[in-house]
Amino acid sequence: MGFGSLLLTILMLYPVQAEIKARYPTAGKGERIFLIALFYWARGFFFLAGALILLSSLSRKDVLRTNLVEVSGEISSIEVYGGDTSNLKIMFVGNSNEYETRTFKIPGEKLEQIESKLHPGDFVYVLIGRDDEKTVNDPYIQIYGVRNKAYDYLSLDEYNRADSTNNSIGLILGIFFVGTGTIYLLTGKIKNKSDSVLRIEQHTSEA
Repeated sequence: MGFGSLLLTILMLYPVQAEIKARYPTAGKGERIFLIALFYWARGFFFLAGALILLSSLSRKDVLRTNLVEVSGEISSIEVYGGDTSNLKIMFVGNSNEYETRTFKIPGEKLEQIESKLHPGDFVYVLIGRDDEKTVNDPYIQIYGVRNKAYDYLSLDEYNRADSTNNSIGLILGIFFVGTGTIYLLTGKIKNKSDSVLRIEQHTSEA
């Protein structure tokens, strides 16, 4: 889940909590148990998202050259698409696999060189995982390096450095979400004034 999608999900959960609070005072015992569980799940999403980001960041390791293999071929199509998180996609003649990597793993000046210097018909070498070497018709195969005989457009060292930088950002975001999520979860209360008002009104009507 991207950072933007995560924030959108969190924002969408606010009206859910408001609806739960509105329904809680008039709900039956069984429904109240369900509403309480749903309410704290919604509030706990912030913490859960942070924990997942933190776990992913802490488990990150550099990609080793021994786990990769270099494949080569003539480019049938090369495409850079998207905005700030654009992808680079390379396809080879006679090969329906899509070799792909996000451009934030490629230094900006090298990405510009890829766009300006590499074209269909050129011969290139692409670093991929060993497990992906014999993959056929895979819609996504991660690229860890791109070069031709004259120039490295993306080296494994550059990929690992960029991945490490992204990982540091993930650690910061994970710690922030876990900390904020913990406070948010512990301070959440489903009962509100309308619950007390309802009990007073019920007592008055019974009297």
